[in-house]
Amino acid sequence: MTIRLETGEETVLDYPEDINGFEYEIREASKCVHAKKTASDCYTPKDSMAIGKLLYDIRTSWGMRFADEED
Repeated sequence: MTIRLETGEETVLDYPEDINGFEYEIREASKCVHAKKTASDCYTPKDSMAIGKLLYDIRTSWGMRFADEED
């Protein structure tokens, strides 16, 4: 990930993919599928939506956009 600071300086952050929240959500969903469950006991759809909205709100408040994102 490259972050551009207010000064215009860019900082590259290189973290293993395994540390992002989506990775944990994917693993939990996979466990549920293998256990033939339709929902997680520890990570509800409501939690997932709330976290997704929070991340979206933070990203837009920073003016951050993905490369393929349209106006």
